[in-house]
Amino acid sequence: MGSNKNLMIEEFQESLVEKTCFNRLVVEEDGSLHNKWDPFVLLAIVYTAIFVPYKISFIQDEDTTILLLVVDKMVDAIFVVDLVLAFFTSYYDSETNKIVKDVKLVASHYL
Repeated sequence: MGSNKNLMIEEFQESLVEKTCFNRLVVEEDGSLHNKWDPFVLLAIVYTAIFVPYKISFIQDEDTTILLLVVDKMVDAIFVVDLVLAFFTSYYDSETNKIVKDVKLVASHYL
């Protein structure tokens, strides 16, 4: 009887966590948003790994075009958005065997 009551209390607490305003912003790690977002991050990483060293070595400041500046700023924006998205991505807690969606716990997990 006591374990059943504890289970009910735990489920109630979980439902309260899911209904808070900020916790609705938490996205699942394997969800469709991440599946659509990750290729953009991969392209930004490949661009940074290949083109930035080339640019530093061979392109002078006066040779920089508007297109290169725009692409650089877009890549920077992708990395900033990815950083913010990480603070709203759920994770699996191996101790409780549950997916954590509480925004405070998620943010502290990634720090």
